[in-house]
Amino acid sequence: MPKRKKNDTEPEAEPSPEKNKHKEPLDSAHPPTSTSKPLPPTSSIPYKSKQILYSLHKPHTSHTPLIFTHGAGGGISAPATSDFASGFATQAPILCFQGSPNLTQRVNFFNAVIDHQKRAKSTPCPALGGRSMGARAAVLTALERGHDDVKMLVLVSYPLLAAGGKREYERREKILLELKEGVDVLFVLGREDEMCEFLRLGEMRAEMKARSWLCVVEGADHGMGWKGKAKVGEEVMRRRTGEVAARWMERREGERTECEVWWDGERGEVVCGEWRRNGDGDLSEMKKTKR
Repeated sequence: MPKRKKNDTEPEAEPSPEKNKHKEPLDSAHPPTSTSKPLPPTSSIPYKSKQILYSLHKPHTSHTPLIFTHGAGGGISAPATSDFASGFATQAPILCFQGSPNLTQRVNFFNAVIDHQKRAKSTPCPALGGRSMGARAAVLTALERGHDDVKMLVLVSYPLLAAGGKREYERREKILLELKEGVDVLFVLGREDEMCEFLRLGEMRAEMKARSWLCVVEGADHGMGWKGKAKVGEEVMRRRTGEVAARWMERREGERTECEVWWDGERGEVVCGEWRRNGDGDLSEMKKTKR
């Protein structure tokens, strides 16, 4: 696998919580599907001379949680991460930890959190995930630990391209190709994500040894945000993607590997389609999306 540089600081910016605040209230007719509010980072794990802050959603369960981390410019309280976690927690536990924008340090934090959970629960940790730069850190951690230790990856807004649309094959593409059989990967991406080229992603998925699934949010950007009238449904949409990910972890079909989430403008609600086979048509062909 590619060597991680000591000072590999990620330049990607994730929208701050302030920029992501809703300018309009959520439609009261379609409230968020989750009642689990984001927990403040009140717990910590010792790491050398530091403390890794984390939040555990739905902690009172025997199930091993998804270990998840945020992007480069935000934190675990940023809406793109906290809304996803709240939706996920309606179905399964999720541990979100706070990290630095340094990619190497984020991988080190992943390993520290995994080892802490294994000592505390005496069980393996089969699922890792993250959004944006955090998704890259999850992949690198899985490669370091091996597929016997990590069975599933949930990659939200995976940055296949660097800032400015630059390709970095070794740092972003090759690491996906190095994932072994036995690892299942879920990509959750916005259709308008400027840091992911969908044609290239399709080629990558065909080349990957690991099995992969794709959930596309129509009209969403890299920060999982919507524009125009659909913006009122952003929080519900992000929570819905968390629910999709949790259900995927529990049960998934090898042949049905793609689904979509979209805003139905006529009904004023977020809609999630069924999982379908790759190549069975897209939203534009089926004319599902009404904006």
